[in-house]
Amino acid sequence: GTIADIKRAPKGIQKFTMHIKKVEKFRDYPFSGGNYLDKTVEIFSEIGIPDTFSAGTHITVLLRVSGDEHGQYLFLVEVIENEEND
Repeated sequence: GTIADIKRAPKGIQKFTMHIKKVEKFRDYPFSGGNYLDKTVEIFSEIGIPDTFSAGTHITVLLRVSGDEHGQYLFLVEVIENEEND
């Protein structure tokens, strides 16, 4: 997807928004992200946000979906690919 906005914090949970352009199954993780395709979503990060992330950057990330039918949250698990802006 493409990063839309970032909210960095000196400590604690950080967040950024991303427009999801493609969703696919990854390794042996359960697939549950189809309903996020073509949407701009808020992603939380307990592991920090790489300095190379900025608005407009195209990234491929592994996300964890947490929650239930009443509400879900997306968490950054791993950065797979980060295409830095020139």
